[in-house]
Amino acid sequence: MEIIKYNVDGTVERFKAHLVAQGNYQEFGVDCDEVYAPVARFESLRLALAVGTILDCHIHQNDVRTAFLN
Repeated sequence: MEIIKYNVDGTVERFKAHLVAQGNYQEFGVDCDEVYAPVARFESLRLALAVGTILDCHIHQNDVRTAFLN
């Protein structure tokens, strides 16, 4: 889902986006226990970095400043 926030004068202030995986299948109060936020284990991250180092890959970092609250 993508949302464009506009200033009062009509110019674009910022873009907001968030990913919803199969959100159309979720029913309120029925299957809310199946919703989770996937987080990588530290060991998996270390393994990915080690393999990237061995293969001489470039690493790109991304930072998500805030959660999509509305």
